[in-house]
Amino acid sequence: MACLLGATASRAAPVQSEHIETELLSENKVLGAGDDAVFGLRMKPEAGWHVYWRNPGDSGLPTRINWTLPPGVSAGDIQWPYPHREVLGDIVNYGYGDETMLLVPLAVPKSWPAGKPLPVKAEAKWLICKDICIPESANYTLELPVGAQAQGDPALGAAFAQARASLPMPKPAEW
Repeated sequence: MACLLGATASRAAPVQSEHIETELLSENKVLGAGDDAVFGLRMKPEAGWHVYWRNPGDSGLPTRINWTLPPGVSAGDIQWPYPHREVLGDIVNYGYGDETMLLVPLAVPKSWPAGKPLPVKAEAKWLICKDICIPESANYTLELPVGAQAQGDPALGAAFAQARASLPMPKPAEW
């Protein structure tokens, strides 16, 4: 288990374990009162290793994120990127062997005072697997300023755009 205390700007320092690097990111460097803020859990497995999708297949467990948030702040469901098929003999699983980011919206209440930082704590748990699976977890802490209007972090804009582009598309209405 890795633990990270503190943060810089809109990203927590990466947590490196033996086979994966993870990091909690905020799309915005300033959160907007009354807005949904999008956070991302970036996961970068070592070559040949993988983590699981929300429906892992024949074995495995999906990544879980447990949030510790101030009263009035709530986290939505994980937005899962389209998975890849992982085959080991007769076992078929679904997950991510390349770098991926799980997106989660957090609702910031309109009543949150401008200028008061919003602390966000998260504990992520996952299985990192190759021929064997290893349960791992990490703790992250970010504290972000809140203003009347959200301000994106230009350094992370491309990463969040890429994460959104990897989400499954809804079926067309005419289907």
